[in-house]
Amino acid sequence: MVTVLAPYTAQMWDLLVRVAEAPQEGSSESVGECLGKLALVSPDTLVPDLVARLASPSPLVRSVMIVAIKVVVCLADPIPLYVSALRQALACLSDPDPEVRRKALIAFNATAHNRPETLVDLLPEMLPRLYDETKVHAELVRVVEMGPFKHSVDDGLDSRKTAYECMYSLLKSCCHAVDMPVFVERCLQGLSDQYDVQMLTFLIIKRLATTIPEDLTPRLDDFATAFNAIISAQPKANAVGQEVEKIEELKRCALRAVHALARVPGADKSAKLTALVQTIEGTPQLQSRYRAIDTSDAAPMEM
Repeated sequence: MVTVLAPYTAQMWDLLVRVAEAPQEGSSESVGECLGKLALVSPDTLVPDLVARLASPSPLVRSVMIVAIKVVVCLADPIPLYVSALRQALACLSDPDPEVRRKALIAFNATAHNRPETLVDLLPEMLPRLYDETKVHAELVRVVEMGPFKHSVDDGLDSRKTAYECMYSLLKSCCHAVDMPVFVERCLQGLSDQYDVQMLTFLIIKRLATTIPEDLTPRLDDFATAFNAIISAQPKANAVGQEVEKIEELKRCALRAVHALARVPGADKSAKLTALVQTIEGTPQLQSRYRAIDTSDAAPMEM
């Protein structure tokens, strides 16, 4: 295939770059994938060209180049050229444009899944940027008026969800290279975020509790406080059915997480966690759900 494409590479490259500079709606991902695969025909020339275009003033072009570099890294065996390109692509986690940052997060997650060995040496540099994307950025929250009502729209939610997906992937592939106290702190903060982030955080905590539980022990009191707030939450009087369902689902997941944490080393020394379990056991509705977890083994929560 490389031999067949080689005579046409330059022509195809120029065409794809022009499309990247003026993409139609929804085409940036496809163009990036095509550029990434084509770059593997002549990587010594074309991969540096992708990296150079990360400096484009156009956020759309930068996004396309990140997708292309992601494809290169995930499809090819790691060599210094590709690791260097990945470093430049992931540096876009600090890009001023939110969508460019989201593309960089997706590239981070794909690499953690497919080429974790390529990512490990970059983690000390990239993890602080990843953790920053798990935070709520006030400048991305806007208020939309709908008749007499005002509704907050968080344009940073999708990026936060992707950032927590990255954290989950790191537990599977690179946990030995992660500073766990900082990682666990971000998990705690995720429990007070919106529903989608909270659900991802439950998955992360459950995996931590079953694989490296000792890293949770120092923060068991803090987790107990967070879970207590979720378990005791009540829907507003005017809440619609979907909102009520989300609150109930969060309670179910929180009970599963408490069940997992109650079995980590040192759990009996956490006064707040012990008190929370006692409260659950003393509340008939919660008790029946909590004890059912023993027989269902918490009904696997996987992504």
